[in-house]
Amino acid sequence: MLYNRGTYRGNSGLYTSDDTSYWDSSGEQKGKQYANDRGPLPGVGPLYLDPWVPNPLPMTKWCASPVKIKQITDGTANTVLLGEKAHIVRSSATIASAAEDARRRRTFWAYTYTSYQRSVTFLQTRTITNDYARCMEIGGPSDENTCKRGWGSLHPGGFNVTMCDGSVQFISESIDVFLFGALSTIANGDTIALQ
Repeated sequence: MLYNRGTYRGNSGLYTSDDTSYWDSSGEQKGKQYANDRGPLPGVGPLYLDPWVPNPLPMTKWCASPVKIKQITDGTANTVLLGEKAHIVRSSATIASAAEDARRRRTFWAYTYTSYQRSVTFLQTRTITNDYARCMEIGGPSDENTCKRGWGSLHPGGFNVTMCDGSVQFISESIDVFLFGALSTIANGDTIALQ
């Protein structure tokens, strides 16, 4: 199927190394121990229906419930709602398929499967980059999932985000990942502001 591409994704939350699933998709997230690590737009409702699977799972298996404004106790001005996700497409001598992966991992709002319309913040510097091939070359925990689910834009020096209060902020690509991680959660006790 062909989909029109986009460059903004919803913020599904923070991924830490002891998590068992990603906030953008998994049915396991309902019972996650670190529920305050989720973002304002986690995967919600019944598990996605894959158009290529002839007999999908029963619709009784659910992900997390939608986030309500009152649940964003870190503050709506301090929590990222949407952010840019775009990357350059270049050849990579180290990873031959990186250019094709970069094309395939663009944002597609029409396709609700996991990281095509939502991103997750990883506590790794490569979570914020516009260079998919470079992200893959760096490597690290969670392997390609950090690159698929990261943030970045084609703007020099950073990317734009919309906060839950509706304001728009520019995030430097050199932001401390722990600070950005705090901005990615709804109720982790972080009241860190960009200004």
